[in-house]
This record gives sequence, structure tokens and C-alpha cells, in this order.
Amino acid sequence: MGSEVFVRAAGIGSTVTYLVAGQVLPRLCRRGEVVGEAVPDAETDGNWILVRTHGCPDGAAPEWVRESDIIDVVAPG
Repeated sequence: MGSEVFVRAAGIGSTVTYLVAGQVLPRLCRRGEVVGEAVPDAETDGNWILVRTHGCPDGAAPEWVRESDIIDVVAPG
């Protein structure tokens, strides 16, 4: 799937499943809600998505997830 289509699909309010960065096999996945617009990264030619991980304590800061690490998107609603 092309990046532009995927970023639009992972809009604010979407639930995403993503691979945890830095993990070795087997890679762990997390699920969270997109809480910010995609931010392009000119150095990697990719995008970063701001995600609040499900199950985190109230007030926990969201984390930046590489678009390429997102493996599933469910639109809000």
C-alpha cells in the first residue's frame, strides 16, 4: 500500500496496531489511538504518527511511531 493512502487511513482517532521499535524476533505489537497529524521525515522519506498507546496511565505522553511500523488501521466509529 502506498504511503499517502496509508497515512490518510491512519487519521486522528484511528486505532492502529504497530510493531514496537527496537525489538528482535519475535517482534512485539502494541495498539493505540492516533492523536496527531502525520509528520514527514525528509531524512528517511517516511512519516511519523503520534499514537497514544492503549492501557497507558492517564496523562502518559503519546509516542511517535514510524508509519512503516503500522501493520493495521481501524477507522474511528
